[in-house]
Amino acid sequence: MAESHVVTALVIKRSEMAGLTEHHRKEMRRLAADLAHLDATLKLFCPELDLRTIHAKELRTHSRFFRQGECQRMVLDILKVSVFLPRRRRTPPPPRCASQWAGVAAP
Repeated sequence: MAESHVVTALVIKRSEMAGLTEHHRKEMRRLAADLAHLDATLKLFCPELDLRTIHAKELRTHSRFFRQGECQRMVLDILKVSVFLPRRRRTPPPPRCASQWAGVAAP
């Protein structure tokens, strides 16, 4: 038979998840109602607007550990001083205009 403390912990976890599910369902219903009101308002101001052409904007979450762009800058700073990267370019920089491409061989 299963241990009573395991069953108790699983029941508590299920209870928490059921509560979260219900909370998010209510939030989804509220957001759907808000979206319907916004669509109706858009139709009042611009009846010819096709609402299907408006795409959903992706919700971006920010890291709790780094400010925006901080992690990328730190990684690049570390790579700049890394022993695995050369200090200067070994190949010439790419040509900037079409006339400079004349003498460059294709790779």
